[in-house]
Amino acid sequence: MSASGGGAVDAASYQDVADDVTSTLGARAARQDVASGSPRVMSDRVFVATIAGCMAMVGLAIDTVLPAFADVRRSFGLPEDSTRVAWLITAFFLGLATGQLFYGPLSDRYGRKPLIYCGLGLCAIAASGAAMAPSLGLVIAFRFLWGFGAAGPRSLALAMVRDTYEGDRMARTMSFAMTIFILCPVFA
Repeated sequence: MSASGGGAVDAASYQDVADDVTSTLGARAARQDVASGSPRVMSDRVFVATIAGCMAMVGLAIDTVLPAFADVRRSFGLPEDSTRVAWLITAFFLGLATGQLFYGPLSDRYGRKPLIYCGLGLCAIAASGAAMAPSLGLVIAFRFLWGFGAAGPRSLALAMVRDTYEGDRMARTMSFAMTIFILCPVFA
């Protein structure tokens, strides 16, 4: 930004900075509505609730499947002692791990918000596909995609906390988000 005279900022520089900041969904204090100049600041409670929701989504996707193992075995005609259903969790974790390799660098390039939306969309599509899949193999494939999609909101939520806060406030927010992630199995 260039300042002229009494600290005025020219419109082009302001637009460039505003575009950079809003594309990352971080640095809340600097987000501005360029047309009106008014701040678009998300309240701390809404921000922390959004972060906690992104973290909780992963925990729920894992823990809600565990009690259904016996039903999955019956639905696909597997023996009661079959461990093939464990692939539902393994595939999700493999997708989650693989997705983080892509979402991090892509979010640095394209911003956090579009990739969170992509991840949430992929989660919804994969969850629907897993619910309607006619075979265990297809359910497992959809669980991998579900994990791949869930990697976006989970990893980018942590990045947004790092983008937004520093020091003690960052540590408290991260601790709260992790607490929600850990408490999800209780409610699942």
